This record gives sequence, structure tokens and C-alpha cells, in this order.
Amino acid sequence: MLVAVGQEVSAGDTLVTVSAMKMEVKVTAPAAAAPAAGGWKVVALDVPMGGRVVEGALLVTLAALE
Repeated sequence: MLVAVGQEVSAGDTLVTVSAMKMEVKVTAPAAAAPAAGGWKVVALDVPMGGRVVEGALLVTLAALE
């Protein structure tokens, strides 16, 4: 995990890196939820560091900043 609960992140910031079969995939924060939103706040880390991830798993929960 590259982020912590409570951390503020912007669109495009890397949140986690998933490693599989000698490949690494960076998961980034999406574009802002609304034009006035200033970014995101990390609410929860839904997979432990080093934990196994299945397809479709929730990795990080974000809330829009106002």
C-alpha cells in the first residue's frame, strides 16, 4: 500500500501496486467526483499488505473531498 487511512490524494496518484506473475499494476485515484471536489480522502484499506487479491476485489475505499 502506498497510502494510509486519512490521507488525501489527487486524481492520478498511485494508491496501491498489485503484483502478479512478475508484473506490477499500479492502481490510481480516479478523476474528481465533481468539478468542485478537491480530490479524495482514503477511508479504508480493504486488503492487507501482501494479501491475496481476487478479480473484482475492493482494494481502497475513497471519499470525495468537498
